Amino acid sequence: MIGIIGTGSWGTSLANLVAKNGHSAVIYGRDEEIVNGINRSRKNSKFHPGITLHTNLSATNNLEEILQEADKIIFAAPSHSVRSFYAKMASMGFRKPFISTAKGIEHHTLKTISHIAKEYFPTGDVERYFCVLSGPSFAYDVIRDIPTAVTLASQDDETLHDVKDLFHARAFQVFLSHDVVGVELAGALKNVIALAAGATDGFGFGQSTRAALVARGIAEISRIGIALGAKSTTFSGLSGLGDLIVTCTSNLSRNRRVGLMLAQGKTFKQTIKEIGQVAEGVRTTKSAWKLSKKLNIETPIIEEIYQSLYGKKTIADAVENILNRESEIEND
Repeated sequence: MIGIIGTGSWGTSLANLVAKNGHSAVIYGRDEEIVNGINRSRKNSKFHPGITLHTNLSATNNLEEILQEADKIIFAAPSHSVRSFYAKMASMGFRKPFISTAKGIEHHTLKTISHIAKEYFPTGDVERYFCVLSGPSFAYDVIRDIPTAVTLASQDDETLHDVKDLFHARAFQVFLSHDVVGVELAGALKNVIALAAGATDGFGFGQSTRAALVARGIAEISRIGIALGAKSTTFSGLSGLGDLIVTCTSNLSRNRRVGLMLAQGKTFKQTIKEIGQVAEGVRTTKSAWKLSKKLNIETPIIEEIYQSLYGKKTIADAVENILNRESEIEND
């Protein structure tokens, strides 16, 4: 049995994919209405209205049951809740493959998800069992079998190939990597750049503006990643540039929509309420800004978005500063 943590849009899509690939999938969530809907009618009407889920998929609100019985765990809940799940897993002696899809950097420690894992599990277990799945993919597309390709990263080759078989399908291609930290950072930091991209769209700038923002954004992401030991090639691949492009351009991107709505004059509170789901980039902006300061790395886009969300700048001032930087040598 494969356990999936999180009955949101992404968790449900991945659980359905695993179920269609012939595995028994049990998805955990706290919302009894969603859990009951999946079990009674094979529907998650809140996040995927109109979609009938596979018969191999069921749901539970019993976390202990999943952790005891699952052969592998897929974590598809917001990144700020990962620590409590690690603590629970560690207390139950969980020592099996664990696949993270969470995209964030912890505020007070500035650690990625895999680094947090090392606080709860022996380093050897993390190197052997931990995986991260990331790339240009939306839950809406995956659950409808729209062709998608992602990156699966782990330090262990046996685990990589074992876990790949959970997901790999005609419409969901999985490419492999050993750069766990690079894939994690790319997935987290691209959401901050997407906030900026949404804001430039909201102010009516064109596709040329967005393309420039994407190019300069991947440069900032790469600087941070390389400083933390990631491979530069990761940021030109699916989990880097690929994910950044789709997150900065698609209306399905919650983070892009946050920037768009703020630029259109909506308050932050109104924006978050209207979106109705977690936009990881809002939290990650603070972590990314702190990390860039700690590493002494210049990240002007992250700086401006941070100041607009947590400082005294308006989003209009932030975009103005991003678009009117002084000329510099591009690759330095």
